[in-house]
Amino acid sequence: MHSQHAFSSPAEHSASRALHLECLALVLRMISIFMGSSMQAANRLPPSSPAVCAAPGSPPLNAPPPPSPGFGSEDPAAPDYQLLVRQLSGGLGTTKVLDVVQCQELLPRLALITTQLCNSIAQHSTDQERAIVQNALDLILLTQGGAPMMSCALPSAQQLFDCLLDCHCGDIRRVSLRFFERLCNNTNQHAAHNTGAVLAVLLERLERLDTLNRASCHERFELLCWLLQTAQQHTECAVQLTEQRIHQIIAQLQGRAILEESALGPPDGVLVGLLRVVAVMLSMHSGLREAVGATLVPGLLQDLFGTPAVQAARSTAELSTAQHTAQPPRCKSVGAREAAFNLLIALCHDNHAAGHQLLQLLSAHVHSTPVAAKWSYAPSELSRVSAGRIGLRNLGNICYLNSMMQQLRMIPAFAAGIQAVEACAAPGSSSGEAVPEEDTLLHQLQLMIAALQYSHRKAFDPLNFCAAMLDYDEEPVDVRVQQDMNEFFNLLTNNLENALAHTARPRLLTEVMGGTYAHQTFGQGGSEFRGEASEPFYMSNIEVKNKTGLLEALEAQMAGEVIQGYKVEGCDTPITARRRTVIDQAPETLLMMLNRFDFNYTTFERVKLNDYFEFPLALDLAPFTKAGLAHKEQHDSAPPPLPYALKGVLIHSGTAQMGHYYSYICDRRSTDSTAQEEWYDYDDACVSRIDACELPSLAFGGEYTHNVYDSNLKKQVPRTSTRTNNAYCLVYERVHSTAQHTSSTAIPPAAIHQRVLLDNVSFLNDCHTFDPTYFSFMVSLAQQIEQQLFSLPPIALPAEQLAAQQLMSIQMLTKFAFTTLSHAKEQSTLCGMFDALRALLGRCPAGCQWLLQWLTADASMLAMLLLECPSSKVRLQVKALLVHTLRQPACQALCSEQPPSTLAQRFWVCLLSIMDDARKHWAHMSEYFGIFLEGASGSTGEDSVEWLNQQCVIFWLGDFLLGNDSIEPRSRRHGNTKMGGHKRPDYEPILCAIAALVQHNTTVFKDR
Repeated sequence: MHSQHAFSSPAEHSASRALHLECLALVLRMISIFMGSSMQAANRLPPSSPAVCAAPGSPPLNAPPPPSPGFGSEDPAAPDYQLLVRQLSGGLGTTKVLDVVQCQELLPRLALITTQLCNSIAQHSTDQERAIVQNALDLILLTQGGAPMMSCALPSAQQLFDCLLDCHCGDIRRVSLRFFERLCNNTNQHAAHNTGAVLAVLLERLERLDTLNRASCHERFELLCWLLQTAQQHTECAVQLTEQRIHQIIAQLQGRAILEESALGPPDGVLVGLLRVVAVMLSMHSGLREAVGATLVPGLLQDLFGTPAVQAARSTAELSTAQHTAQPPRCKSVGAREAAFNLLIALCHDNHAAGHQLLQLLSAHVHSTPVAAKWSYAPSELSRVSAGRIGLRNLGNICYLNSMMQQLRMIPAFAAGIQAVEACAAPGSSSGEAVPEEDTLLHQLQLMIAALQYSHRKAFDPLNFCAAMLDYDEEPVDVRVQQDMNEFFNLLTNNLENALAHTARPRLLTEVMGGTYAHQTFGQGGSEFRGEASEPFYMSNIEVKNKTGLLEALEAQMAGEVIQGYKVEGCDTPITARRRTVIDQAPETLLMMLNRFDFNYTTFERVKLNDYFEFPLALDLAPFTKAGLAHKEQHDSAPPPLPYALKGVLIHSGTAQMGHYYSYICDRRSTDSTAQEEWYDYDDACVSRIDACELPSLAFGGEYTHNVYDSNLKKQVPRTSTRTNNAYCLVYERVHSTAQHTSSTAIPPAAIHQRVLLDNVSFLNDCHTFDPTYFSFMVSLAQQIEQQLFSLPPIALPAEQLAAQQLMSIQMLTKFAFTTLSHAKEQSTLCGMFDALRALLGRCPAGCQWLLQWLTADASMLAMLLLECPSSKVRLQVKALLVHTLRQPACQALCSEQPPSTLAQRFWVCLLSIMDDARKHWAHMSEYFGIFLEGASGSTGEDSVEWLNQQCVIFWLGDFLLGNDSIEPRSRRHGNTKMGGHKRPDYEPILCAIAALVQHNTTVFKDR
């Protein structure tokens, strides 16, 4: 019996598979130990050779075999063990395991065993499976004393090679990676041959990239990069890496399709691997860097910062195609972007042409990047998790609005109907002024629905929608005031009815959620009176008090109440009547408001009913309709079903006086009606998935028991508490047996879709600009620029060209640091960037002069960085950079005959001009006045101290310090903002600067 029988399908040998795996691991281990001992005894391998060392995490090869759990005795005389030995050695010409030492026979056998096992392993392997693979690979390494691995039964070896590196299990791939590294290690006597053979197979596989598994090829490319570096030590392998092959791989990289959908999605492992391989190849062939740099540099920047095309969809087909087509840039994942940036650094190493090209293109990109409007900005944290599941920002107390709007926009007919109508300027209000189209409620609602479906942001800002939503006094929604959800819904439907009245769909709300009540009155006690009144509704009111569930509440509503002394028109005698309410016309979407708020006449307070109230996922509404009751009375049988399915639950958590609203919503985006429903929790800006099975505990209310610690009893004791989070509104949708499944995806108007797409492009640019891998790249680039452009002796370039490139690099890095890096939340590279800038400015007088000219041309940049910036770390770095620049002799040179005659003097004048802003940002003023302290103490030169004294800066500082108590007219002219509060202003730099100025020139007061 052959050993491969142990790896037959689980359906045939499911009962014995675990036993066979365990036994096989043990036998392979014994073979490995025996061969290791034999080879060491015969001096075929040195004892310390890695070939006879166990892989990390496994026992030493010369250790006794570990016990096999659950297999019984390891005694060779045991019947089960001898049977397995015979099975394993079948076909090898012997029944003794210890005689199996022939490499030519053993290698194909081991390759076959390991290949079959790798093919059968799922994403996660068992301990026995990992042990078999590890021991088999250890045994293969031990045979290297006899013959090279890749020459023994080459087809089997190549098949094993692919199975190991393409295995679905990451643990097996990592074990195989260590195996190949040991196989090609220099301590192996066949290392050169094995390296060449493995490298040849890896490079050959690159020509068939489409066959590689993107999710499991990391180890393959890691091995390839290591082998490429190792191959330089073996002359036999040098022929593998020809210029033609490198150009082929670069062409494959440039022609790679865009597969990554977002930074949070699965990475393109093949793309990452190709980027790393090209970087290693170019580092080995410096002559090729200049040849390929002209095309690679702009291509890589496009792969990193390219923007997708903005084209609004005109049909459902176009919309579906756009949603399922990955857009530029090609590199979106962290791994791909990091590999691309590393390739750019490798390209520019000792390659002036590529470095100059990168400097020009990157400078254009940095200069075109607008100054960030936010501080501690991390757009990646504000990015959506998945398309269509986007939250709404809570601007204050508008959770009631957010939860209801999420429910409405997920109703397919409502979303499609709103997007289909054409918004126009609204007629004049009571003020007589017409409302522009962009400010109308309908336009803002269309924009909200489109953004919640197609935006790349985590949450949509409903500020403009709130401004367009007017109350009964024609005032916008006050985002600071909490409202009842039911009141808001009535206000919303009233506004929408008015807005839709001027469109082609004036009855849209009625078509989607409009129903009709029939209030029926029946005379009793012999009276034949019958009366009926009709009432339209958008939301049905359901009584919760003294009810245990929705069905009971509907039955009570249908049963009605008895009215004594009911007066009938045209009849003088009052009668006894029964009045009930049934549904006459059932809506397509049934909204039910559960009356959980009541009035306590004992305490005269409004209270919330947290009673248990259940509701079904599937509801048959027929027994509670007018037609259903008539059918039952006439035929004495159940009426035809009128099925509804639960699609949304709006939750209120809290009390009658205060609380919070959020929604549970069933996702209707799938076009497959047989797909399993997915439920999500929409809690303002946060969206998370929930299980529909959890709805009873999440939404039914009532009481629950939990354990709390009793300090008196010193133990956990059970306690009963009331759930204050319970359903307040239910959303049911009618189920049509013959109707086609409807998706919630709606095509917005072209202008609105275009606006959302443009916002996506802007947000995508922010994500790539504030990418931590980009920050690390810029620091590395700054260090590389210092080594190449500012080296001593300088590189062989004309002096003017070298000076121009030095100045360009300083301008680019400074603007990047001031306008982007200083605004980022991720600041681990901040110190490295400013250290590099100080080093560059210390070697470039023209750069120092440009920096002061740029800052003094517009004082807002100084005010932003020194006063508005909330990060003390950023302000300290900016202060250190400015002081370092002021110390340079180039800043003290004359640039004008009229004062201020030097750039340093112009800087001090500019710094004084923003002193009034320091009062508004008093909590951040330490670094600002710290610069004055550096100047007053002589740290920036004696010229600065003289200039500060000539400009009477001591009085400016004293005026600022005294505030309203100052006798200087500046205070009264500019006004004083009160400083302090919970935190005391830091006056130490001001006082120290005044003291330094007084100490330096005591004659100032006499002259004054």
